[in-house]
Amino acid sequence: MPLNPKSREFAKSGLFAGVNLFEQLEKRIAKIPENKGKGDAFEVFGVDCYFSNSSVASPPSNCAT
Repeated sequence: MPLNPKSREFAKSGLFAGVNLFEQLEKRIAKIPENKGKGDAFEVFGVDCYFSNSSVASPPSNCAT
């Protein structure tokens, strides 16, 4: 289950598709015109993508939400 409401939007846009290097992701996110959107994209990648591909089922209880 996505943790960020923007997760589906970024997934549908293909923002993360085929990314193999963090530099690739940075270049794609840099093309997002507004800072809020860039921040949302990094948050989705950093939280949703990490936890969906990690053996950790959910964020630690002491993780800020």
